[in-house]
Amino acid sequence: MARRMHSTDPEAPDPYEGVPSRGQKRKAQHDVTSEMADIGLALAAMSPTVRAKLELPDLLEQAIRELAGASKGAHVRQRRFVARQLRSYDGKALAHAVALLDPSSPVSLARAQLVERWRDRLLDARRVDEGIEEFLTTYPTAERQTLRQLARGASKEAGDTEDVAARGKSASAKRRALYQYIRERIAEADPRPTAVRIMGAQTAKLGRGG
Repeated sequence: MARRMHSTDPEAPDPYEGVPSRGQKRKAQHDVTSEMADIGLALAAMSPTVRAKLELPDLLEQAIRELAGASKGAHVRQRRFVARQLRSYDGKALAHAVALLDPSSPVSLARAQLVERWRDRLLDARRVDEGIEEFLTTYPTAERQTLRQLARGASKEAGDTEDVAARGKSASAKRRALYQYIRERIAEADPRPTAVRIMGAQTAKLGRGG
């Protein structure tokens, strides 16, 4: 077998510099699997209705349901199996999407605060045009005319009625519509938690623990 030749020049670059060792590769793989196991448990704790918003493949959804109902003896095996399936996903995008489905998570709370800040800015009649331009630049899926109508409608008192209660309800409904539109456009800017590669033939073993 030919031996690897090493340069005797002390200033020559090391050809193996930056190449991860086997130990480093194993650790990185373990870290990814551990992260996906946590995500799998979070998914299993959700109701199927909430989880459906992620549009996961049917076979993966089945595996997660089996994890949710697994007995103590099968739980660890099924958790590892789900984690291996989830490794085909972009971890950051998937974790972000899962966190947004939990209203109490820091990610979800931060999202709500972001939407509120944009809504309040667009309700400021003095800066509404400036706010609309900045929002359109940041979230290009928004439609200028729709956003302008919602913002201006929400910033004004609705109707000329003297019924304060009715006027308040109308204005509140317009603010909610603006809030919903902002939230949807911001959500569209999120990376989709889709698989980065097609799941392999091992998906046929769902429920068998891989």
